[in-house]
Amino acid sequence: MKYYSEVTKVFYDTPEECKEQEEKVLAERKAREERETALKAEREARAKEVEEAFNKAFDLLDKFSEDYKGYNLTINRKGNSTNFINRFLNYWF
Repeated sequence: MKYYSEVTKVFYDTPEECKEQEEKVLAERKAREERETALKAEREARAKEVEEAFNKAFDLLDKFSEDYKGYNLTINRKGNSTNFINRFLNYWF
């Protein structure tokens, strides 16, 4: 007699073998779901951190612009001047 597993969709010779394989598959699924949940939570936390940093930067920029009527947004690295706004727009759009 063969035993069919709804979990693995496979026939087995003994009920013990069937149960063992089902438990193995279910344990793997649970571990994968836990990893995915942890990664999702980490991604959300880091995304929130980035958003807060952008909000702080834009608040500082607004205050500076009010006081000094503008600000030149450039990044200078070893003679390479790149416009921050263009980098931001290219990254997001």
